[in-house]
Amino acid sequence: MNESSDPNRRRFLAQSAVAAAAALTVPPVISDSELSGAIPLVGEQIRGFAISSSGVIAVAKDRQVELLDVAGKQLQIHELDFPVRAVAFDNKDVLHVALKDRIGRIESCCAEFIPTRLGRDAVITSFAPVDDNSVFVADSGNKVIWKINGDGDVLARITPHKREFKVSKAFFPIHWTGESLLVSETGRHRVHEFDLHGKSIRTWGSKSRRADGFSGCCNPVGLTSHSKGRVLTAERGLNRFKIYNPDGSLHRELANPVSNASKTEKSDKGEKELFGCESGGLDIAVDAQDHIWVLDRQDRTIRRLV
Repeated sequence: MNESSDPNRRRFLAQSAVAAAAALTVPPVISDSELSGAIPLVGEQIRGFAISSSGVIAVAKDRQVELLDVAGKQLQIHELDFPVRAVAFDNKDVLHVALKDRIGRIESCCAEFIPTRLGRDAVITSFAPVDDNSVFVADSGNKVIWKINGDGDVLARITPHKREFKVSKAFFPIHWTGESLLVSETGRHRVHEFDLHGKSIRTWGSKSRRADGFSGCCNPVGLTSHSKGRVLTAERGLNRFKIYNPDGSLHRELANPVSNASKTEKSDKGEKELFGCESGGLDIAVDAQDHIWVLDRQDRTIRRLV
């Protein structure tokens, strides 16, 4: 379905503030003039994206990693033997890729994978390369986060308060800020922050339809940060994006929810195997200039918000 056939989804980024946002004196949402045109994507399963500091967009889809420039021009396609679950760039702009139970990196024309696999129950949903050549890996199958080194050795097993994370297999986003690891525990509508060694720093967030909370069965489904240290989130269902201060207080709401009752999130058999009843969803990323980019997995588009 394209944008013209779904005016509700097209307009939700520029709706007026809801009552909850007004009560919290949140600044107004972005205007139509702040929205870029959509970059269309072609693929059956669009799972995630990342943006390098040089402005290259990597998209995880089907059994491919597609590279685009910020205008949407295709730069390269990397074909893999298995479905690609996530992509990420490290601080040197090296492209990393995740399959169901292992991670690797793509250089030139080839992908090289760490020999260690995380096990038959593992489902890598997202991952975050770290400056010390290690990688945090969100495993929604085992409901834990692993920290592994370049050889695949497990350096840490991270869980909240000695129990597993409550997350769906589809949505378990994590993000390395350069100083700490942000984790969305989607089933409990919380955001955790851990240090380099996996020690808890803080936890914030709650289930609520208010602008400062997260609603639905699992949110936030997208998570990133920008240079001012603030945390950006994306929510499915209500389809909204927000900026939080480092302490978890709401800074501003970028986009407000609209009714999508007339539209169901369709999925084919392949998507059901990966996402179950939680297909679709939104992802969010920030480039080197602090521009905010959004991936709409359902409409298969990428656009820049501001």
